[in-house]
Formats: sequence, C-alpha cells, structure tokens
Amino acid sequence: MSSFDQTARYAEGASSPELNANGANDGAKPSYNARRSSASKKPRDEHLRSCFTITELPQTSQVNITCNYCTSFNKTNKKFNPTKARTHLITKCNGADEELKKILAEGTQEYRRYKRSLEGGDGTISSSGGSGTAFPPGVLPRFTFSPSKYPRKHTVFSAATEKKAALAYKAQLERQKEAHYMEMWKETREQIKKLRGELRDAMDDDVDGEVVEELERDIRGLLRKKSQFGKLLGIEVEEGEDGGMGGDTASLMLTVEK
Repeated sequence: MSSFDQTARYAEGASSPELNANGANDGAKPSYNARRSSASKKPRDEHLRSCFTITELPQTSQVNITCNYCTSFNKTNKKFNPTKARTHLITKCNGADEELKKILAEGTQEYRRYKRSLEGGDGTISSSGGSGTAFPPGVLPRFTFSPSKYPRKHTVFSAATEKKAALAYKAQLERQKEAHYMEMWKETREQIKKLRGELRDAMDDDVDGEVVEELERDIRGLLRKKSQFGKLLGIEVEEGEDGGMGGDTASLMLTVEK
C-alpha cells in the first residue's frame, strides 16, 4: 500500500498501527494522523464539502484542500493546477459521495445550484426580477437565467430584431418564387419551340389531320401557360400570343417568341 493510500485510509478513520487503543503512543502526544482520524469522522458529504471548497467566483475555480490525502497530493504535485486537480481529487478522495462528486465535477455553477437546493433557496428568477418558484431540498432547478443580466433579450431590441428577420425571410421567399417562375417560363418556352418544329414537320409530310389538331391544342395550352408566368414576372404579352384567341395553324407556327 502506498503512502497516499495509507494517508487516505487514516483520514477516513482507520487507526495508525503506531498508536495504541487510546489513540496515543504510551502517553506521548497523539500524532497528526490520530488527531486527523478523530476529526474526520463525519458524513461523506460533510467531509467532501470541507475538502473541496470552491469559491463563488466563476472565473476562479480555486480548490481549498484540507483533506490529509489531498494535501499530500498537492505537495507532491509540482505542477498543481486547481482546475485540473479538482476532478482528480474528487475522484480519488475516499470521502466523496457519488452524487455530490458528480455535481462538483461539472463546475462551480452546478455546485452553486446544489448548494442552493440544500439550503432550500429559490429556483429560477422570474422575468420581473423577483424570486420564482422555490425548489424543495435536493431538487435542482432546470436553469438559473436572470433576465436582468441580459436586458437586450427582453426589451424592444428583441422585437425589432425579430421583425427585421421576418422581413428578410419574406424577401428571400419572394426571390425564390420569382426564380421558380422564371425557370417555368423558360421551360415552357422551350416546349413551345419543340412542338412548333413537330407541327411544321407534320405539315410538310401531310400527316393525318388529327395529329395536327392535337399539336395545335398543345401549343395553345403552352402559350397560355407561358403567358401566365410572364404576367407574374412582369413580362408584357402581345395580343394573340397567349393562345386564348385560337388562331389558325399558320399563326401558331409564326408567333414571335419573346
């Protein structure tokens, strides 16, 4: 067993082999381990709070080490870092309660929440700045957010920001809609060109009249569709180009594309 393990065992209440049953060595002054053994007979949570006292300032996670085992670790570790050593000490200390050990390892904020819950303090702070619902001992609040520390999130500034974001989102939707209309207008225009070519070939080859009529109906329908997208985009449509007036085959073949 290492000297650290022996020291930790004596800190938890084990008697030193050098001492007699009365905690003294034949009338001599009790050793440090004997005095520490009698003073460390506390509940585990009390022992941990005495060994690891984290300051209330969140910027400095300084650990005040009073445990015999942890003091030895501090002296032997030349590159002692309180922030890094906190997790190590909480893990190694035999007097650490599992639940409290986990809470302390998460940082000073969780420790302060745990401390308030033990004292029966208030939980979250209401929006008006007063105290909120009091949590029973042992129950941690979901979060502790104080609006007074962040005034911009609870003033007119927040409403103005949300309005600006809504306007930007609306403008983005309009741009997407316009791009969609333009894409459909171009696609319809290409389809009309293709059908006009088929109609011209059918007229040259003296194809059956039903085929020619079907091509004419398709071209008129596409012209109406193209006219609708053109109006949505603000494109002027000349009379007879929307396919609504019917027209003969020659007019459908010779309509000027815009």
